[in-house]
Amino acid sequence: MKKITIEELRKYQIQILDEVAAFCKKHSIQYFLMGGTLLGAVRHQGYIPWDDDIDIAMLREDYERFIELYSKEKGQYYLYSNRVNKDSIFPFVKVCLKDTLIREELLNKEEKYGINIDVFPVDSISSADERKVVNKISLLIRLRNFKAVSLLAYWKKRDKSLPIRALLKWGLSFVSYRSIFEKMDQIIREENSKPARFKGNITWGYGLKELTSPNVFDEFIEVSFEGKKYQSPKGYDEWLTCVFGDYMQLPPEEKRIPNHSVEAFVL
Repeated sequence: MKKITIEELRKYQIQILDEVAAFCKKHSIQYFLMGGTLLGAVRHQGYIPWDDDIDIAMLREDYERFIELYSKEKGQYYLYSNRVNKDSIFPFVKVCLKDTLIREELLNKEEKYGINIDVFPVDSISSADERKVVNKISLLIRLRNFKAVSLLAYWKKRDKSLPIRALLKWGLSFVSYRSIFEKMDQIIREENSKPARFKGNITWGYGLKELTSPNVFDEFIEVSFEGKKYQSPKGYDEWLTCVFGDYMQLPPEEKRIPNHSVEAFVL
């Protein structure tokens, strides 16, 4: 097993992104860059210099079609998600490369999956009280996080919350990830069944900041990312402004750190 550099990791991630983009084009599935990857494309025409992952998204209908069709593919890539792997800790899909491994410091060590990109669903909020809907989902995500995060990381930091986290983790050991995610799906299905007031990645995103007008995702354009062209919502400015504010302004240097602490390996 060989540990690889962040530069090598990014090359593998671009390889996976190209695979997904080609698959989506073949099957008329609309994907688009999202999260820090969209911000990187607009501000840096590539990765945010301190970022170490790739995020894309699809509207819910395309997301479901993508899972259905791609799960049948036989090749060097595979889907990793609680939808596909019942013990997985992720409520969204990762497209992973075989014969590779990612280790995240905060996660339980038994969670094993390859170098990947994240694929998120974009859903509707139809209820009059969007805050109530997002807060319900955020609570479920927090329960998932208490269950998924390794206590060792907090022990190493001598975190004072360790006893409480240990107690919560013990209580949640009797609750499956799938049952948590099924509660999330139930809320989301109800919201998607009615005309949308807002749309956003409410499964895993930035909470209420995610919610933008539905027409942000009506049309799509190409943007540059690492010297290649990929899909982006035409209304990206509204989404980026909602989430990041003045998104063309670089954050203070002390905040220019990765969101994840990962190690990547080729087997």
